[in-house]
Amino acid sequence: MLDLADIADGDLSEVELTGVLPDGFDEPLHLREVRLAGASLVGARIAGSRWIDVTVTSSDLSGADLQQSAFTRVSMRDSRVSGAQLGASRWHDVRAEECRLEAVNLAMSTSQRVRFERCMMAGVELRGAKFEGVAWWDCDLSDADCGGVYLVRAHLHGSRLDGLVGGSSLHPVSVDAEQFAALAERLLAELGIEVTQRPVD
Repeated sequence: MLDLADIADGDLSEVELTGVLPDGFDEPLHLREVRLAGASLVGARIAGSRWIDVTVTSSDLSGADLQQSAFTRVSMRDSRVSGAQLGASRWHDVRAEECRLEAVNLAMSTSQRVRFERCMMAGVELRGAKFEGVAWWDCDLSDADCGGVYLVRAHLHGSRLDGLVGGSSLHPVSVDAEQFAALAERLLAELGIEVTQRPVD
Protein backbone atom coordinates (compact mmCIF):
# COMPACT_ATOMS: atom_id res chain seq x y z
CA MET A 1 0.00 0.00 0.00
CA LEU A 2 1.31 3.44 -0.95
CA ASP A 3 0.08 6.84 0.20
CA LEU A 4 -0.54 9.28 -2.66
CA ALA A 5 1.32 11.92 -0.66
CA ASP A 6 4.51 9.86 -1.05
CA ILE A 7 4.55 9.23 -4.80
CA ALA A 8 7.59 10.59 -6.65
CA ASP A 9 5.99 10.72 -10.10
CA GLY A 10 2.85 9.70 -11.96
CA ASP A 11 4.05 6.34 -13.31
CA LEU A 12 2.77 3.60 -11.01
CA SER A 13 2.04 -0.10 -11.41
CA GLU A 14 0.98 -3.09 -9.31
CA VAL A 15 0.26 -1.09 -6.17
CA GLU A 16 -2.65 -0.05 -3.96
CA LEU A 17 -2.98 3.71 -3.56
CA THR A 18 -4.68 5.50 -0.69
CA GLY A 19 -4.52 8.90 0.97
CA VAL A 20 -4.68 12.35 -0.64
CA LEU A 21 -2.91 13.52 -3.79
CA PRO A 22 -0.91 16.67 -2.86
CA ASP A 23 -2.27 20.02 -4.10
CA GLY A 24 0.97 20.76 -5.93
CA PHE A 25 0.90 17.57 -8.02
CA ASP A 26 0.46 18.63 -11.64
CA GLU A 27 1.17 15.82 -14.12
CA PRO A 28 -0.72 12.90 -15.67
CA LEU A 29 -1.15 9.69 -13.69
CA HIS A 30 -0.09 6.64 -15.70
CA LEU A 31 -1.51 3.71 -13.73
CA ARG A 32 -1.29 0.02 -14.62
CA GLU A 33 -2.73 -2.77 -12.45
CA VAL A 34 -3.39 -0.27 -9.67
CA ARG A 35 -6.09 -0.13 -7.01
CA LEU A 36 -7.34 3.20 -5.69
CA ALA A 37 -8.97 2.50 -2.31
CA GLY A 38 -10.28 5.35 -0.19
CA ALA A 39 -8.10 7.72 -2.20
CA SER A 40 -8.73 11.44 -2.78
CA LEU A 41 -7.92 13.16 -6.07
CA VAL A 42 -10.31 16.07 -5.49
CA GLY A 43 -9.57 18.88 -7.92
CA ALA A 44 -6.43 17.13 -9.18
CA ARG A 45 -4.81 18.51 -12.34
CA ILE A 46 -4.05 15.21 -14.08
CA ALA A 47 -5.21 15.74 -17.67
CA GLY A 48 -3.84 13.25 -20.18
CA SER A 49 -3.71 10.39 -17.66
CA ARG A 50 -3.66 6.73 -18.78
CA TRP A 51 -5.31 4.10 -16.56
CA ILE A 52 -5.08 0.42 -17.52
CA ASP A 53 -6.48 -2.43 -15.39
CA VAL A 54 -7.38 -0.06 -12.56
CA THR A 55 -9.92 -0.60 -9.77
CA VAL A 56 -11.39 2.40 -7.96
CA THR A 57 -13.36 1.87 -4.73
CA SER A 58 -14.70 4.37 -2.18
CA SER A 59 -12.56 7.15 -3.66
CA ASP A 60 -13.20 10.82 -4.46
CA LEU A 61 -12.25 12.33 -7.83
CA SER A 62 -14.63 15.29 -7.63
CA GLY A 63 -13.63 18.23 -9.78
CA ALA A 64 -10.54 16.47 -11.15
CA ASP A 65 -9.19 17.59 -14.52
CA LEU A 66 -8.98 14.36 -16.52
CA GLN A 67 -9.48 15.81 -19.98
CA GLN A 68 -8.03 13.81 -22.87
CA SER A 69 -7.34 10.89 -20.53
CA ALA A 70 -7.70 7.20 -21.47
CA PHE A 71 -9.29 4.46 -19.35
CA THR A 72 -8.95 0.79 -20.31
CA ARG A 73 -10.44 -2.07 -18.26
CA VAL A 74 -11.31 0.20 -15.36
CA SER A 75 -13.80 -0.72 -12.64
CA MET A 76 -15.24 1.95 -10.37
CA ARG A 77 -17.53 1.41 -7.39
CA ASP A 78 -18.98 3.56 -4.62
CA SER A 79 -16.89 6.54 -5.68
CA ARG A 80 -17.49 10.24 -6.32
CA VAL A 81 -16.51 11.91 -9.60
CA SER A 82 -18.94 14.85 -9.49
CA GLY A 83 -17.93 17.88 -11.53
CA ALA A 84 -14.89 16.16 -13.05
CA GLN A 85 -13.67 17.34 -16.45
CA LEU A 86 -13.47 14.35 -18.80
CA GLY A 87 -13.89 16.06 -22.14
CA ALA A 88 -12.31 14.25 -25.13
CA SER A 89 -11.44 11.27 -22.91
CA ARG A 90 -11.41 7.66 -24.19
CA TRP A 91 -13.09 4.76 -22.39
CA HIS A 92 -12.73 1.05 -23.22
CA ASP A 93 -14.25 -1.77 -21.15
CA VAL A 94 -15.20 0.43 -18.20
CA ARG A 95 -17.80 -0.28 -15.53
CA ALA A 96 -19.08 2.16 -12.89
CA GLU A 97 -21.44 1.02 -10.14
CA GLU A 98 -23.16 3.13 -7.49
CA CYS A 99 -21.00 6.16 -8.25
CA ARG A 100 -21.80 9.87 -8.15
CA LEU A 101 -21.06 11.54 -11.49
CA GLU A 102 -23.27 14.62 -11.29
CA ALA A 103 -22.35 17.43 -13.71
CA VAL A 104 -19.43 15.44 -15.14
CA ASN A 105 -18.22 16.77 -18.49
CA LEU A 106 -17.94 13.94 -21.03
CA ALA A 107 -18.33 16.14 -24.10
CA MET A 108 -16.55 14.84 -27.22
CA SER A 109 -15.45 11.68 -25.39
CA THR A 110 -15.40 8.26 -27.07
CA SER A 111 -16.42 5.03 -25.35
CA GLN A 112 -16.63 1.35 -26.21
CA ARG A 113 -18.23 -1.30 -23.99
CA VAL A 114 -19.09 0.93 -21.03
CA ARG A 115 -21.68 0.25 -18.35
CA PHE A 116 -23.06 2.59 -15.69
CA GLU A 117 -25.21 0.93 -13.02
CA ARG A 118 -27.17 2.75 -10.30
CA CYS A 119 -25.10 5.91 -10.80
CA MET A 120 -26.16 9.48 -10.04
CA MET A 121 -25.48 11.38 -13.28
CA ALA A 122 -27.81 14.39 -13.11
CA GLY A 123 -26.63 17.23 -15.32
CA VAL A 124 -23.96 15.16 -17.07
CA GLU A 125 -22.60 16.75 -20.26
CA LEU A 126 -22.61 14.26 -23.15
CA ARG A 127 -22.66 16.70 -26.05
CA GLY A 128 -20.87 15.31 -29.10
CA ALA A 129 -19.78 12.13 -27.29
CA LYS A 130 -19.60 8.76 -29.08
CA PHE A 131 -20.72 5.56 -27.33
CA GLU A 132 -20.55 2.08 -28.84
CA GLY A 133 -21.98 -0.63 -26.62
CA VAL A 134 -23.09 1.47 -23.64
CA ALA A 135 -25.65 0.86 -20.90
CA TRP A 136 -27.06 3.25 -18.35
CA TRP A 137 -28.99 0.94 -16.05
CA ASP A 138 -31.04 2.40 -13.18
CA CYS A 139 -29.11 5.70 -13.33
CA ASP A 140 -30.31 9.24 -12.71
CA LEU A 141 -29.78 11.11 -15.98
CA SER A 142 -31.98 14.08 -15.07
CA ASP A 143 -31.10 17.27 -16.98
CA ALA A 144 -28.37 15.47 -18.95
CA ASP A 145 -27.30 17.23 -22.16
CA CYS A 146 -27.28 14.67 -24.97
CA GLY A 147 -27.11 17.04 -27.94
CA GLY A 148 -25.24 15.53 -30.88
CA VAL A 149 -24.42 12.30 -29.06
CA TYR A 150 -23.63 9.27 -31.27
CA LEU A 151 -24.89 5.89 -30.09
CA VAL A 152 -24.47 2.28 -31.16
CA ARG A 153 -26.08 -0.52 -29.08
CA ALA A 154 -27.21 1.80 -26.27
CA HIS A 155 -29.53 0.87 -23.39
CA LEU A 156 -31.25 3.17 -20.90
CA HIS A 157 -33.36 0.69 -18.97
CA GLY A 158 -34.51 1.85 -15.56
CA SER A 159 -32.85 5.26 -15.80
CA ARG A 160 -34.47 8.57 -14.89
CA LEU A 161 -34.72 10.92 -17.88
CA ASP A 162 -36.47 14.00 -16.46
CA GLY A 163 -35.38 17.28 -18.04
CA LEU A 164 -33.25 15.59 -20.67
CA VAL A 165 -31.78 18.03 -23.22
CA GLY A 166 -31.11 16.94 -26.79
CA GLY A 167 -33.19 13.78 -26.51
CA SER A 168 -33.68 13.69 -30.28
CA SER A 169 -30.02 12.62 -30.57
CA LEU A 170 -30.65 9.51 -28.47
CA HIS A 171 -31.00 7.00 -31.28
CA PRO A 172 -30.78 4.16 -31.76
CA VAL A 173 -31.46 3.32 -28.12
CA SER A 174 -33.43 0.78 -26.09
CA VAL A 175 -35.72 1.88 -23.25
CA ASP A 176 -38.26 0.14 -21.06
CA ALA A 177 -42.01 0.71 -21.01
CA GLU A 178 -41.89 2.94 -17.92
CA GLN A 179 -39.51 5.38 -19.66
CA PHE A 180 -41.45 5.61 -22.89
CA ALA A 181 -43.94 8.32 -21.87
CA ALA A 182 -41.33 10.61 -20.32
CA LEU A 183 -38.99 10.31 -23.30
CA ALA A 184 -41.80 10.78 -25.81
CA GLU A 185 -42.88 13.96 -24.02
CA ARG A 186 -39.35 15.39 -24.19
CA LEU A 187 -38.98 14.55 -27.88
CA LEU A 188 -42.33 16.12 -28.79
CA ALA A 189 -41.39 19.30 -26.91
CA GLU A 190 -38.05 19.51 -28.76
CA LEU A 191 -39.87 19.16 -32.07
CA GLY A 192 -42.30 21.94 -31.12
CA ILE A 193 -45.27 19.57 -31.01
CA GLU A 194 -47.96 20.38 -28.44
CA VAL A 195 -50.94 18.28 -27.43
CA THR A 196 -53.86 20.73 -27.02
CA GLN A 197 -57.60 20.89 -27.36
CA ARG A 198 -59.00 21.93 -30.70
CA PRO A 199 -59.17 25.74 -30.91
CA VAL A 200 -62.61 27.37 -30.81
CA ASP A 201 -63.51 29.37 -33.93
